[in-house]
Amino acid sequence: MFLLGAMAFLQSTYIPGTLILKQVNFKGSTIQRIIYAFALSLVVNYVVVFLLTTIGMYHQWFLISLFVLEIFGLFWLYRDQLKTSITDNLISSWNNFIVSSKNLLTIPSHNSFGSITSISAQILLVVSIILSLGSLWWLVKLFYYNLGTVFDAWDAVVSWNRWAVEWASGAIPLDSRNYPQLIPTNWSLSYVFMGDNSVQFFAKALMPLFSMGLFLLLFDLGVTTKNAGFFLAVVLMQYILKKFLGDGLTNGYVDVAVTFFAFLGLDTIIRAKDFTDDRHEIYMLFFLGAVFVSGAGVSKQAGMYITLIYPVMFYFIILRSKFSHELRVVIKPVASAILISISLAFSWYVYKLIVFSLGLDRPEVADLAQIAAQTHDSTNIIDQVISAFRMFDKYFILFPVIIVGFFFLPPLYRWLIVTIIIPYPLIWSFLASYDTRNLSVFLPVFGLTAALSIKAFFDHSIQLLELMGIRKLKMYIIPGLITVVLVVSSIIFPSAEIKHQQITKQKLIFSASKNELLYAILEKEPTAKILTNYPVRFLPGLEDNQVPFRFDDFQAFLQHIDNPEIHYLMFPNNIDSQINEHITVELQRQNYELIFVDKEWITYTLVRIVQRK
Repeated sequence: MFLLGAMAFLQSTYIPGTLILKQVNFKGSTIQRIIYAFALSLVVNYVVVFLLTTIGMYHQWFLISLFVLEIFGLFWLYRDQLKTSITDNLISSWNNFIVSSKNLLTIPSHNSFGSITSISAQILLVVSIILSLGSLWWLVKLFYYNLGTVFDAWDAVVSWNRWAVEWASGAIPLDSRNYPQLIPTNWSLSYVFMGDNSVQFFAKALMPLFSMGLFLLLFDLGVTTKNAGFFLAVVLMQYILKKFLGDGLTNGYVDVAVTFFAFLGLDTIIRAKDFTDDRHEIYMLFFLGAVFVSGAGVSKQAGMYITLIYPVMFYFIILRSKFSHELRVVIKPVASAILISISLAFSWYVYKLIVFSLGLDRPEVADLAQIAAQTHDSTNIIDQVISAFRMFDKYFILFPVIIVGFFFLPPLYRWLIVTIIIPYPLIWSFLASYDTRNLSVFLPVFGLTAALSIKAFFDHSIQLLELMGIRKLKMYIIPGLITVVLVVSSIIFPSAEIKHQQITKQKLIFSASKNELLYAILEKEPTAKILTNYPVRFLPGLEDNQVPFRFDDFQAFLQHIDNPEIHYLMFPNNIDSQINEHITVELQRQNYELIFVDKEWITYTLVRIVQRK
């Protein structure tokens, strides 16, 4: 079963896309090729599963046969590379890594104007790379901890995975409303390969790969452009995805897939704008981008937004600017991209219109809009928009950052602000603001434009300082600046606030749940003593409430409980047997009262002495 599940995983994530990219001789970076292959594989699998199901050929034996043919195809296409030695490949890869690393940093001229700007940019670049590596490591852990888990979220269990099981049984789900099926079809591959739809491990392992692909592409853009803004975007996206998608990154909700495919379309535009003037390469990126945004459209309805605007954006941002003297030539690729979108994305919605017209299912758009209105308890559109935007919480600050950044960013990112940043949240607030997950198409653009805006502010600030003559300042200004920082910090962080934070944090040491219970009890009985070996005396405000005792001496225990100041006994499980028997008997006689048993950290039981003999 494991072998068949692994084969299904490779089919979903790697093999079909790799074959296509090799066949068209795609020359992107290593990371780009891997992520593009992943995305292409998902889209190809969606089409293949749809067609095989339609003709009744979606069976285990057919998939295994197809897989074997693909493996032979890989060996054939990569036959020349497979003949080279492992050592040569390792040396080549390592040398490329070293060259790329060295190229990231430059040595500024000592006397040239702009040296401060250059050094500051280099420092920001190094810091942002380190921070982005931390975000990538967070994703690696997310993927690791997701392995071997099953679908447990409501929609993932009752809808998305149920549809995947229907696909695996050879039927197209008719009750899926408008929800498209790229993810369920790819999940179904593992069920058909294994001949068992009860094992979800391999299907669910796909989900963290979408956010990982997004982060790796941003990181790769940073390496290629040497722009710290892309590395900062990796860091910012970690917090944005945690805030707006949360458990949806791994639990089987498909919004993270929409986020991934939407950014892939943007990635092709960025690379076509900045990296190539080769017409063939630009057209290839255009076609690939059209496939990717169509993947967004067949992952969830929100993805249709980027599917519709992508050809328009690519035309105005790339084709018209690079080939303005021969616009007739670009009509064919534009028409081809639109045809790709219609074939891949629109075909699903046309199919659903037919199903709706036959009365076999019904659309959900009106229902979702009503749910959004009810979520905000709104009586008018303006109130609903305001209420929806409050869901951005502290991340709302990024909107003014981006709006100001509009005046500093290159035209490409201004296009993104105008076409996505401004209109999409408004559309979301009307139709789908019952959940922040429905911002999936918007999120990667939100994070990227915000990060690039911050980078632009930093660059312009440093340039302004250099124009003001910062190069002429002497080293003695540094102690003065340190003094100013210390003085300002002492004002911002007064002693009372520092002590308050210390006390707040210290109240959580050892076992926070036990401490909370103890504080609630002793607030009503501030002089009560607790006979315990739990370190109560280290908790702020409870320094005098503990009578230390290890519960290992029965005679000493009897002497302690005769002390009228001791009102409570707090003990672990491993205590002296005679003491344990005594406490059990007294609880039965109701001379002692059980207050709580807390299992956090180490299990402790707290009893109150009601009466003594």
